[in-house]
Amino acid sequence: MSREQFEFFLIVGISLLFAGHAYWYYPFLTDDAMISLRYADRLLAGDGLTWTEGRPVEGYSNLLWILLVAGLGLMNIDLIYAARLLGLASTIATFTAVTHALRDCHRAAPLVALSFLCLCGPLAAWSIGGLEQPLLAALLAWSIALALPRLQGDIGYFPLSILLGMLCITRPDGPLFVAALVLARCLAKPMPSLATLARLLALPIVFYGGQLTFRLFYYGEWVPNTALAKISFTDHAIRFGCEYVYKGLWSLKPFSLFAAVAMAWLIWKPPTRASGLLFVILTASWLSYIACVGGDVFAAWRHFVPLLAIFALALGFGVDRALNRWRGRSAQFAGAAALAVACTYHGINQFYNPVNSLALVERWEWDGQVLGLMLGKVFGDQKPLYAVDNAGCLPYFSGLPALDMLGLNDYYLPRHPPPTFGSGFVGHELGDGDYLWRRRPDLISFGMPKGYERATFLGGRQMQALPDFYREYSMVRFLGRHPYPLTAIVWVLKYSEKIGIRDYGDRIEIPGFLFATQGNAAYLNDSGKLVVPITAEWPGVVVLEQPLVGGWTADIISSDSQQLMVQIQTPKPSQTRIALSTTTTEIIELHGMTLKAVAR
Repeated sequence: MSREQFEFFLIVGISLLFAGHAYWYYPFLTDDAMISLRYADRLLAGDGLTWTEGRPVEGYSNLLWILLVAGLGLMNIDLIYAARLLGLASTIATFTAVTHALRDCHRAAPLVALSFLCLCGPLAAWSIGGLEQPLLAALLAWSIALALPRLQGDIGYFPLSILLGMLCITRPDGPLFVAALVLARCLAKPMPSLATLARLLALPIVFYGGQLTFRLFYYGEWVPNTALAKISFTDHAIRFGCEYVYKGLWSLKPFSLFAAVAMAWLIWKPPTRASGLLFVILTASWLSYIACVGGDVFAAWRHFVPLLAIFALALGFGVDRALNRWRGRSAQFAGAAALAVACTYHGINQFYNPVNSLALVERWEWDGQVLGLMLGKVFGDQKPLYAVDNAGCLPYFSGLPALDMLGLNDYYLPRHPPPTFGSGFVGHELGDGDYLWRRRPDLISFGMPKGYERATFLGGRQMQALPDFYREYSMVRFLGRHPYPLTAIVWVLKYSEKIGIRDYGDRIEIPGFLFATQGNAAYLNDSGKLVVPITAEWPGVVVLEQPLVGGWTADIISSDSQQLMVQIQTPKPSQTRIALSTTTTEIIELHGMTLKAVAR
C-alpha cells in the first residue's frame, strides 16, 4: 500500500470511529451556540450582526464561525445542522492536518497521534456542540503543519498567512497563536528577516485590523462585549483559571503526559528543537491565557480543544523519534504494547471523566426549543420584550426581542458591573435589578427554560426584591407540546401594552393566558389558539391592580361559558381578584374575558 493510500484509509477510518464517538454525546448543543446561531439567523434575515433590536452589541466571540454558519444557511440548511456539520468537517480537517504534518514520519506516528486524538471527549463533544472550537483547532493544526517545514527558513508563506488571518477572526484571542508562532520562528536559527515576517503577518494584520475597524464603526467599541462580561483578572478568577488548567490537563492523561514528554524530547535534540519550541510556546501561551481569564464553565473542557491538535502533533513526532532511536523488534513491540494500553486507558478515562459526562446530560437547551417555539408562535406578531438568563435557546427559538439579564448581549450591564464582579461564576455575575425594572420586559424567564418562581442570578433577585414586582408581574404557566410536552413558568407584565391587560376605562380586556396562575397551564389548542383549561380542580385566577367601582358585566370567551362561574373579590382596596371556576368534569378552554362597566 502506498503512503497516499495509507493516509487516505487512515483518515477515513479514524473519521468513522470519531463519528461514533461524537454521536455518543448527541444531541448536546450548548446554549451559547444558539447565541451565535441567533446572530447568524438575524444576519440572514437582513438585521445585521445583531442579537436583538436596539443598539448593536458584539455578544459573540467567533465572527468567522458565524459567517460560515450563515453561509451554510444560505443553502437552506437548518442552522443547527449547519453548526454541527461545520464542527465535524473542521475535526476531519484537523485529522488531515495532523496526517499531513507527519507525512515524512513512520506510519505508526500518524496512527498513534490520531488514535489518541479521536478518543478525546472534548473534541467529540464540541464537534457537535455548536461553537467554534473545532474550527479553531483545524486552523491551528493546518497552520502548524504548514509552518513546521519553514521554522528555520522563509516562513512568509502565503497559505500560512491566510490561515493565521482566519485564526485572528475566529476568536478575539486568535492573535495569541500568531504571536506564539512568530516567537518560535524568531528563537529558531537563523533569525528570520523582516521581509519574511512581514509577508507572514500581512494577512493576520489585515484580517484583525478589518474586524477591529468593523467593531469600531458598527458596535462603537474596541473590545467585544463578551470580554467585558466575562474577564475580570481578579485573584479569584485567576485561581479558578489555574485550577481549570490543572484539572483539564489531568483529565487528558496519559495523552497530555505523553505530549509533554514528547515536547521535552523534541527540544532536547537539536534537529527537532525548533518544532519542539513551537509546540511548547503554543501550549504555554494558551494555558497561561486560559488561567488569566478565569478558565471556563462549559462541559467537556471546551478551551482544551485547540490544544489537542498540538498534543497529537507532538506525540506523533515523539513516536517517530522513538522508532528512529529504538529499531529493535523487541523494543518496538514493547513500545507498541505500551502505547496500546495507554490509548485504551485514555479512551476509558475520557468516557468516565465527570466534566465530559456533563455533555451527556446537558439537555435543558431543548426545553428552550419547546417554550421558545410556543411563545414565538403566540406572540410573534406583537414582539414583546423577553428577558432571559439563557440568552441562546429561548431567544433563538422564539425569535422575540430579548433582554439578556446576564449582560453578555446587553450594552448597559457589562459597563456597570456590580462591586462583587470577579468573585463568582464566570459569565454569570452581571446583573442590575433597577436597570431591568426600567426596561419593563413583557416576559421574564428566570433560570432554566422551565423557569423558576424565584430568580437565580443577581439581576433577577434584585428585580424581584423591588416592592412593585409582584404587583406588576404575574407568574403564568405555559404548556408547550412540540416536540415534547413541557410546562414552564414565565413571569408576565400584566399591563403590558403588547400582550397584557387593556384598560379602556369602561371596558377591560383580559387575555386568557393570565388566568394560568393556579397550577393550570396555557397551551395552544387544536385550532392554534392560546387557551387556559378551567377545571373543577384548577380554577383560573387573575388579580387586577385596580378596584372595580360600580357595576360590571363579564363577557367570557371560552368553549363553554355557561359552565363557568365568576367570583370577584377585593383582597386589597387597590386590587380586584377575579376567579373563574366550574363544577363540570369537562375541561373548559378559556380564551379571554372582557369586563364592561354597566351604564347608569
